[in-house]
Amino acid sequence: MVLVCEEYGIYAGFYIYGSGMERNAAINGFVDRLYTICLDRHGDIGGQSGWGMHLAEGVMDGATAGYGFIFSPEYMNKKTSNEEYVEMLYSTFLGRTPDEGGFKSWVEKLDTGDYSREGVFNGFCNSAEFTNICGNYGIERGTANYADLTYTPKTQVTPTTEPTST
Repeated sequence: MVLVCEEYGIYAGFYIYGSGMERNAAINGFVDRLYTICLDRHGDIGGQSGWGMHLAEGVMDGATAGYGFIFSPEYMNKKTSNEEYVEMLYSTFLGRTPDEGGFKSWVEKLDTGDYSREGVFNGFCNSAEFTNICGNYGIERGTANYADLTYTPKTQVTPTTEPTST
């Protein structure tokens, strides 16, 4: 099966019998979306199932999961430009390429210091488009109101490991 997927450039993924992944296929897709768009890689088994379990149980919402990936050491170590950051937010939270006017406006807000990256994150995460995306995956969007990195979401998360509640 893996060879067939490789032949067509498809990630085969993985399945853990009894893990509940079959009941949460859509949620697993949301988690994989965060891994591939934000971190440019697929999740490991523990991380993928841990994030999915927390989302399925309602311990975590889409906003908290997005925050965990985007403000993780792994993403922050990428040292993206403001343009790259805004483009990633469009892809992650709106599921589309940026429109020229919106893109320029968000980048300008970052360049001038009018908004922090957390402030721009809030704008994307609290959008109607992200609400629809979360609904398509069967999860709650939640509300992002992160003023800065000193904010502590209800669940501390690190994309490379299984999330742990605080």
